[in-house]
Amino acid sequence: MRANPGRKELLAVGIQAGLGKAKCCGIMDETEACIMEELGIYLM
Repeated sequence: MRANPGRKELLAVGIQAGLGKAKCCGIMDETEACIMEELGIYLM
């Protein structure tokens, strides 16, 4: 079984897809905030 990708791996994929580093980091931050808002009670 493979582990979930971390920020480093996601950043590498985003850059390879043609997105800038700042854009990738912004998307990761927004995604993390959304997950914590929607699923935070289950992740604590």
